[in-house]
Amino acid sequence: MSAIAITVAALLADDGVTAIVGERVHAVTGPQGTELPNVVLTLAGEADSYVLSGRSRFPEATVIVDCRASTYAQADVLADRVVDALADLVNVELDGVTATIMRGTLSVTDRGDDGRIFRRRQSFSVHWR
Repeated sequence: MSAIAITVAALLADDGVTAIVGERVHAVTGPQGTELPNVVLTLAGEADSYVLSGRSRFPEATVIVDCRASTYAQADVLADRVVDALADLVNVELDGVTATIMRGTLSVTDRGDDGRIFRRRQSFSVHWR
């Protein structure tokens, strides 16, 4: 199980997100020609803490969520729905694991790599067991 798969499952389970993007929630990159708006998730880091008896087996990862749209207003509304979907998930069963997702500190906007797609980027901390 990965933090990306857990986050995808949480987003696709949320009616507020799917009302805007349908099934267009992608890992790492949006497929070429993918309709906007959509969501792209990237893993920014992952670690497992250690206790005296060894690995805790309660990994923590940072996931970057890019909310992409053809206008800033659309990207902003989508990002707000993503926050609503993810920010307060505590000990929720997602895709076969128990997960907690918390909002991170990254929240930036830009026009993407090619300048044609508006993007609001946010980070989330994902913990699971």
